[in-house]
Amino acid sequence: MKAAPIRMRAMDTPETAIMNSRLVRWSPFSGAVYGHLLLLICMLICNPIGSGAFAQDQDVQFDRLMRMLNDPVPIYRKTAANALSYEGRRAVQPLINALNDTDQSVLETVIYSLARLRDNRAIAPLSEVLQKQPIASVRAEAASVLAEFDDAEVVEALIKGLQDNDDVVVESAISGLGHFSNDERVVLPLIAVLANKNSQIRSAAATAMVEVNDRRVVSPLVAALKDSDPYVRRAAASGLLKFASDNPEVAKALLSGLALRDVDIIRGAYQFFIRKGVANSEGALVVALEQDGDKEMAEYFINSGNPKLTEAARKWALDRGYQVKSAETPVQRTWRADPN
Repeated sequence: MKAAPIRMRAMDTPETAIMNSRLVRWSPFSGAVYGHLLLLICMLICNPIGSGAFAQDQDVQFDRLMRMLNDPVPIYRKTAANALSYEGRRAVQPLINALNDTDQSVLETVIYSLARLRDNRAIAPLSEVLQKQPIASVRAEAASVLAEFDDAEVVEALIKGLQDNDDVVVESAISGLGHFSNDERVVLPLIAVLANKNSQIRSAAATAMVEVNDRRVVSPLVAALKDSDPYVRRAAASGLLKFASDNPEVAKALLSGLALRDVDIIRGAYQFFIRKGVANSEGALVVALEQDGDKEMAEYFINSGNPKLTEAARKWALDRGYQVKSAETPVQRTWRADPN
């Protein structure tokens, strides 16, 4: 008889996180609220109190934003750039032109506004920013934003970004390539940067490879299980999950990590160990949960069909203010007790 899967939700107390929703701290300076607030400021600047009501003609307002975008004062240009992200397609070309601005904060706002507008006309100019902009943080923002465009042209730009001399830019380019995990062009570049001397870059590469379903990544990820950086090992283990069921080399490598009680490998591949039902592995799995577990991991333990893991996960949940609730949809228990 199939058991009902378990889901957890937070208790209704101020001290605990709400697990069925994202915990968002509202701020008047966040997200769209921030953009509309800046637009209001912009309108006040354009139409000072006492000079009459706000202009009703959208074309007149747009022209005023155009003038502000060329104002000598950076904060005015930044305000206009942000407000233009709510002006639709007609704002794209003026924002592209503003990529020639010399102020870092203005440039970053322009890039974010182009990301909001999601117009493919911005891809080539943003790619040029990634290649030629002298400010590294702006190049990094361009790489991050390019990943939001679903276009094959972006992949080549991000691959070129891997050659940047600034590690932050390289990390942004790697993370961007992770959005194109189904594109075979990303495989070899990601494998190459997995050997970088910078552990943060290796970690970013391993993380980007988690969703890559190409067997060329198997050997590099198996080797990465021995990396000195714990985040690299964890991401490598997660990336190998999809290959573990039909690749003896992968299964052996992951089981070696379990035998060594490597918390990071266990954390990255706990689903594999539970599905396989490795004998006497419960202690190491529980340690990984206690040291660095999350709600998803605890729920997997509760639904594992293994009494020790279920008990440990219930305790983990209660210690952190969660209630354990049974869901209506049945689930097949996963613990197989099959170490071979």
